[in-house]
Amino acid sequence: MRPTESINAVSPHTARDDEDDDPLGDDAFSPVSTPSDLIQLSPLDKQRESLQTYINSVPYECEPIEQMQEKLKFIVDKISVCIKTRNWLVLTTWDGMLQW
Repeated sequence: MRPTESINAVSPHTARDDEDDDPLGDDAFSPVSTPSDLIQLSPLDKQRESLQTYINSVPYECEPIEQMQEKLKFIVDKISVCIKTRNWLVLTTWDGMLQW
């Protein structure tokens, strides 16, 4: 008996039988794990995607990203006015809004 014959005698399964047992097929462990891996995202898009992932993970409801951006723009506009007018006391109030 040759060595290959003894292996086949011990293991009646062939490589083809093993493929049939795999319900996911050969593509189960492809290197691309998410659709976003297929395209290059800009840094802003990556930040938005990260924020959306965080929003989806919290156990409570959050406002949409667009509404967050509007609030941030409002605060930054107020900070800009305080800096132009050198109103440092009010500036600390709006700066505190960013920390909240």
